Amino acid sequence: MKQISKIASACLMTVLSLNVYCQTSFKMDKNNGHYYLTAAVNDKGEAKLLAVTNMQVILVGEDSFNRFFNNSDYSEVDRDSATFKSNEFRYKTKKVLNGKVKIGDLAFDGDIYVLENFDKICVPVHVLKNEADTTANLIRFNFKKKTLDFVGKDAVDNNKMHTYRIIEYMPWPVFEASLAIADAYGHNGQTNGKFIFDMSNASALYLFLDNVTPFIKNNKLKVSPAQDKSFNVVGYGLYADYIKLGEKSNQGISVGILNNNNDNNGISGSVGPSLFGNGTVILNPAEDVIYYN
Repeated sequence: MKQISKIASACLMTVLSLNVYCQTSFKMDKNNGHYYLTAAVNDKGEAKLLAVTNMQVILVGEDSFNRFFNNSDYSEVDRDSATFKSNEFRYKTKKVLNGKVKIGDLAFDGDIYVLENFDKICVPVHVLKNEADTTANLIRFNFKKKTLDFVGKDAVDNNKMHTYRIIEYMPWPVFEASLAIADAYGHNGQTNGKFIFDMSNASALYLFLDNVTPFIKNNKLKVSPAQDKSFNVVGYGLYADYIKLGEKSNQGISVGILNNNNDNNGISGSVGPSLFGNGTVILNPAEDVIYYN
């Protein structure tokens, strides 16, 4: 009888241990408008990870790759280019691998770009999978609590949350919404468009000029140059007294204007976390819905 009791106690301790150390919820740290989380990578120790949703690959520098990855666990794939480029940076690609990466107790399965002189690990959190619990695969960003966690459908309060319809999810989540803007000069307009939910966008909203030029011109919205501290022109934007995207409204928003878009597929703009303030965003890729408040 004592032996059975000991076995039962050991089993209970094992279950409790698994629950304690199961990592599908993460605290996020905000730095210069970007969100970082700390998680174990491949059970080789914890790393600071930049949470992104504007790509479907992992980016990692050589030092971090050597620390957290085993080269033999992955197959090498052909590189499309010797350089990895985005709107924000350009780095020389050392190699591209394919395989599974463990992030906490979540799984990534895809391409890994090892970059030269790159000091970050960028993880596309929207493609991570909770393989241990397939009922908890909705991805919740709570910007007030600064947490990212994988939850079930019971976490959605339909009485308090609005929805965007996802029209494509890879390589980034794109949703459709109406956009209303009133600038500081009494001009206003409304349009419908496609927008990227972009965790790496430190601004509330960027518009892609190629796809919103008629909207800006027809409504006489005032676009002005943006300058750095030395008064050099570093871009263009407009100041919105009022902005509403779907049912989410804000006042006093600086909207950036980009001259080009790497994937110029009729996308009107890129939406960053700051548009939602202290709200919550939940991605439900299985049902093509983004919940927000």
